[in-house]
Order: sequence, then C-alpha cells, then structure tokens
Amino acid sequence: MSHGLVVLSAPPGIELSTAGSEAAPSTTISCTDDGTFTVTLTASDGVNAPVSDSARVRLRNAPPRPSITGPAPWSAHRAGTPVSLTAPFTDPGANDTHTCAIVWDDGRTDSFAATSGG
Repeated sequence: MSHGLVVLSAPPGIELSTAGSEAAPSTTISCTDDGTFTVTLTASDGVNAPVSDSARVRLRNAPPRPSITGPAPWSAHRAGTPVSLTAPFTDPGANDTHTCAIVWDDGRTDSFAATSGG
C-alpha cells in the first residue's frame, strides 16, 4: 500500500511529511503560524480505488515572549541623557509582525516597529 498527502487551500508556512512504513504510515503537519487548514490524506494500494479522508486543523497563535535585558534594574541615569532599552523577544509565529510600545510613568506611550525577534 502506498500513501500520499494532498493539501487543500493551505497558505505559505505549512510543511507536511509522511514517514513510517507502508503498514504503519504516519503524517506530520508543521505550521509556522496560526490559522485553519484543511488537509486530505489519500491512501492507495495500487489495485483498488484510492480512499481519502479530510480534517480541519486549527492552530491558535502563540504570543511572543519579551524580556527586558537593559538597562539594568534600578540603574541611575542623568536627566536628558539617552538610555538604550534592550528587550529581545521570541515568537514561534514566523509570519507575525511586531510593534513595541513603551508606556512611561507620565502616561505617554512611544510605539515603534520591532527590528528583530529572537
């Protein structure tokens, strides 16, 4: 028996693979971001008509994980002197875009695009 995998309406970022033996095939789906995807598995023994079954796979977006690494906590800085803020983050959603926002003690907010993630 041979087995095949057909993806219907899948956006970029979907990776599919089959492994195992002909008697016990296994299928793996890897996605780089959230969404709802329809996958169809078709099995054929080469003699009988192929049989198929479909399933919807729904993945929810995992949030990014930021951390502030600079400046050091409780470090002192002179008023009017620029201070660099370092806040690396990781995000398993490779198709996401990110915006950073700093909310200051006086209530002002500064927002800007993140330059890299991870």
